[in-house]
Amino acid sequence: MSKSKSKTHFEVIEHSLENSDGHPSGLTVVELVFCNPGSRNSFQLESARELSGILKRIQSIKARALLFRAEGAFFCSGGNLSDHLKQGKTGGLKANREIATCLKRLEGLGIPTIAVVEGDALGGGLELLSAFDFVFAAPHVLFGFWQRRIGLSHGWGGRARLERRLGAHVTARLALDARAISAEEALRVGLIDQIAASWKIQEDAMAQAARMARLPMKPVAGFKDPKIKGESAERSFFAKLWFAAEHRARLEAFGEKAKPRR
Repeated sequence: MSKSKSKTHFEVIEHSLENSDGHPSGLTVVELVFCNPGSRNSFQLESARELSGILKRIQSIKARALLFRAEGAFFCSGGNLSDHLKQGKTGGLKANREIATCLKRLEGLGIPTIAVVEGDALGGGLELLSAFDFVFAAPHVLFGFWQRRIGLSHGWGGRARLERRLGAHVTARLALDARAISAEEALRVGLIDQIAASWKIQEDAMAQAARMARLPMKPVAGFKDPKIKGESAERSFFAKLWFAAEHRARLEAFGEKAKPRR
């Protein structure tokens, strides 16, 4: 395991996975720890620029899964209101566009992504959360749909992602109601995928990341890439995978196991 503290808001931890025999597998899970002290973990322009750089690095080292968590009482409290006041309308809109681009890049990352929510997620924090494939949450966490409270709508692409996750009706209802919901309600409506005890949530999430990291990686694009949509595109992508090296190796391994024992 290697660690690196980046210059502003993220610590990057690379976990090298082992095989069942204890030898290195050559597979890596990247853990990102978000911490923006003094701002309730607001996600601001500097955060987005730093995260975009990290995502490029993750692709270059061919990591097999990403785990994202935050330190402190908040997973993310949304945008930084002090920054918005300083930036004004034009500067703030430009910053929000760059943040939205970063979250779209996170959403489209070609590996499984997991968010571990141990603190409250508010406003834009839910738009950040919506960019992940799997969400683990501690039982005490609150999820606040608060954009309406400060006279805003979704600004970082969160509505479209939340509608895919929750459905249009539930997304609109929660946004219009502008209230905080519990982890239990978040699980019920589909905002999160699993509630885990605080003392083991990181362990559970890492186990999930490691399990997915060991699965074939090429099919991931077929599940996540928005360009591979519709029957024709799906068939074409499937044909590229059919009897390619990864598929053939799995078939041969299955064939060996299926042979009758003497």
